[in-house]
Amino acid sequence: MSTLFSFDDAILARRLKRLAALAWLPDALLDIVAGTLHLQRAAFHRLSHPNTGALCPVAPEAHAQGAPLLLAADFPYDPGLARTLWERLCDLLAAAGGNPAEAVRTLRGEVAASAGLPDRAYAAFVHDDKAFFSDWAARLPQAPALIRFLAQAALTPQLAAVTEALAAGHNEQGVWEHGHCPHCGRPPFMGELRGREGQRWHICSFCGASYRAARLQCPFCLEREEERLRVFTTDSLPFFEVRVCKTCRCYIKLADLREQAETSPAALSDLASLPLDMLALQEGYSRPAPSAWGF
Repeated sequence: MSTLFSFDDAILARRLKRLAALAWLPDALLDIVAGTLHLQRAAFHRLSHPNTGALCPVAPEAHAQGAPLLLAADFPYDPGLARTLWERLCDLLAAAGGNPAEAVRTLRGEVAASAGLPDRAYAAFVHDDKAFFSDWAARLPQAPALIRFLAQAALTPQLAAVTEALAAGHNEQGVWEHGHCPHCGRPPFMGELRGREGQRWHICSFCGASYRAARLQCPFCLEREEERLRVFTTDSLPFFEVRVCKTCRCYIKLADLREQAETSPAALSDLASLPLDMLALQEGYSRPAPSAWGF
């Protein structure tokens, strides 16, 4: 199973270089993305990966019926390890200047007054507490996604380690007919078309697991009627498409990797295809799952 941490440094460097050539991605954002990836990968490789026997995944029979191996709320993590990465990410954003740096100064003042704030942010992310992040978005108007970004980015290495452990001993090639991630139960944030047959794979917005999905199905409401499902493309992004559902008015983007010389982390494909998000939003569709960057 591939995750954000399955790619080697050379592939990441090439993909980041290609992103830098895209007019719609500012240099400051790409610097933050590259710095975040560097910090996350270093943290991931320092981890002691969890023992699969200690995770207590659901019974195979329940999993076959659609139950995730381990609910997102039950994913183990070490707040201390996450806090170290949180602080380094704050340093990265402070060095970037502008609105991110201003928001980090404000947030650090809040953390000084309430030391448990990062732990509450981790818990909010793990339990999908949208109200918590909405409140902080209003309190940090300079960078409304900041605290979600920090919580998500700080936990990502540990969550990936857990999902890799869960993948051991499970068949990752069969089609998962359910809309949520088979590992944690959360929705996907990105999709891919792989291989000569164009198998459809989804990437989880929480744990980063990749899993094979039904080729013609909305991942959010499970609509299968072809006339209810549409595809948008644009000539400027020939290797991407956006799949929309008329029933639930949601969408997901897919990276077409069938003719690509090498794959790319979904988190970077998501950034490369931002114009498709604008197209889908203009058509009145919404994105249920945030990106790997918390927005």
